[in-house]
This record gives sequence, structure tokens and C-alpha cells, in this order.
Amino acid sequence: MKTFKFQMIAIIVMTFGLIQTSNAQKQSSGLYLTYADYLNHKLSYTADKITIHEFIGMKNVTVISNGKKIIIPKSQLFGYHDSNNNDYRFNDDKAYQIIDTTGFYIYSYDKLVQQGKGPKPTRIYFFSKKNR
Repeated sequence: MKTFKFQMIAIIVMTFGLIQTSNAQKQSSGLYLTYADYLNHKLSYTADKITIHEFIGMKNVTVISNGKKIIIPKSQLFGYHDSNNNDYRFNDDKAYQIIDTTGFYIYSYDKLVQQGKGPKPTRIYFFSKKNR
């Protein structure tokens, strides 16, 4: 009976340990103020929620961080990191996903393009020698 209790306690402790480890490895989303912040993976603002306002053409990003709403102009930011572990940079108030930075930079942007009866989202790729 004592060994059964010990085994159950051991299983419970290990289970909680694994849950703690998986939560600690979860990526957080947030904003990069500068290119140097992006290179160092240093989030200037961590965020519970980031709203980019792409489709309505706003020049600001809305961030909910620790229950507080912060509005920052896109022109003052390099980019952001989302909860899916993707990085984006801002240029002309649009968010471009950073696909690759080895040798040269590859970015993508989803744009609505007229196809047939209506517009369809189409991924467009951009290339650059520099980070800007």
C-alpha cells in the first residue's frame, strides 16, 4: 500500500513538473522597437493581444499588455512577434512577415487581388539586401 501511494505521489509531481515546463517554453508575443531589438529577440512590449489594424488602414498598433491598452504608431516600431512564433516588420504602415534573413531578407505580405468573381488573399514576396 505504501508503494502505491508513493507511486501516485511521484506521478502527480512529475505531471505538474511537465505542465510547468511546457508553460515556460510558450513564446510570448510583443513589439520590437528597433532592428537591434529584433536581432536580439528582445521584446520592448510583451502583449496579451496585438491588433495591427491592417484592413482598415490605421497607422497605429493597439497592444493589450497586463490589462492596459497601449496605442503606438507603426512608424515608431520595427515590428512584432506573434504567438505563432512569427516575426513581422513594419514598412509604410504595413506588416511584412520576415521569412528568412540568411544572406538577404525575404518578406511576405498578404494582399487582396481581384480573381474571378471577387478578391482573394494572395501572398506576395519581397526581397531586400538590407533590413529596411
